[in-house]
Amino acid sequence: MQLLRRRTSIPVPHVFEFSKIRRNPLGYPHIWLSFIAGIPLYNFWHAETPEEDRRRHRTHVLKAVASAMVQLSKFSYQMGGRLLFDTSGPYTGAKHFYTTALDSYKPDPGFLHGQKRLLKFFIGCMDEFFAADRQSFKFLVDEHGNLAGIIDWDGVGAWLKSLGNLSYPDWLTRDWDPEDTPQTLVRYRRIYQAAIRDALVENKVDKGHHTFYTSATLITENLRIAPTSPMGSGNILRKIVNEIAKVDRVPCTYGDEFLYMELCETFGKGKPSDGVQVALRAGFTELLQSTTL
Repeated sequence: MQLLRRRTSIPVPHVFEFSKIRRNPLGYPHIWLSFIAGIPLYNFWHAETPEEDRRRHRTHVLKAVASAMVQLSKFSYQMGGRLLFDTSGPYTGAKHFYTTALDSYKPDPGFLHGQKRLLKFFIGCMDEFFAADRQSFKFLVDEHGNLAGIIDWDGVGAWLKSLGNLSYPDWLTRDWDPEDTPQTLVRYRRIYQAAIRDALVENKVDKGHHTFYTSATLITENLRIAPTSPMGSGNILRKIVNEIAKVDRVPCTYGDEFLYMELCETFGKGKPSDGVQVALRAGFTELLQSTTL
């Protein structure tokens, strides 16, 4: 937090004193922080206000969050993981990050083995570096939606950008348990994506011509979940394949509705043809860059 106060304008608490050992006047590990007045962003987001005011307030707060999150891109790393030692990590790259849990899953040869290899194929299409994450943060805002402070930095680490500081805020990706309509979520994702693009230019992080890491969040978040959930990975992969079929023509013997089944069977036996792999990779890349999800 001291580093962030020196290098960014992100509103974080001032650290007065800290100790990680018991040999101190208190006799316990501790940290003394300045108080930040504000209300949780979640409460502000779901406040009962007229629709026009709600849209204006939500747009304003998304721009404020995006501006703060882009500043974390100043801190980029070649390896990822938590500052505190965890059961897994550090990670040397995107493939290592995604496949750590997957490598321990050893299905029998056949369809499930093909499913695993299809998942690894998609993971192999990813190429990201690590930056500070925002998954553990709590945002505080004032009554007008101005960002008052960001707290709870104890779980911070370095994660892939599409899962970290450039990802969509988690309340914009709850399509599986929506608190807003799907159309509303799509609208605010587009607003946030534009806010990230503007902030990238303003902070001179990059030219901001595209927001790949932000648009990729919905896909990469599911790829993160899939290796840890063999039972649910089938639904995730089927959804990804079905979306790819909408944007690119992948050769299939029995038609697009059977594409997922055919891919798993083919990967289970070996590798699909070069034409299938090229089309699949192109479709997946286009899906990652989609602004319509």
